[in-house]
Amino acid sequence: FRRLSYEEVGHAALISRATAGVARGKLIFCLPGSRNAMELGLRRIILPALGHMLWEVNRR
Repeated sequence: FRRLSYEEVGHAALISRATAGVARGKLIFCLPGSRNAMELGLRRIILPALGHMLWEVNRR
């Protein structure tokens, strides 16, 4: 996320705190509060990988 954000906003990307993980079998995404950052994370990272992420959390 930080690299993609840097391409759009420059050095301000250094202080963004986007992260993701799994808790109790649920996908958790923490994105910066700005609308542009949220759309970037969703459009360029989360949605393209969502199928694989869901497969990973649901496999047993």
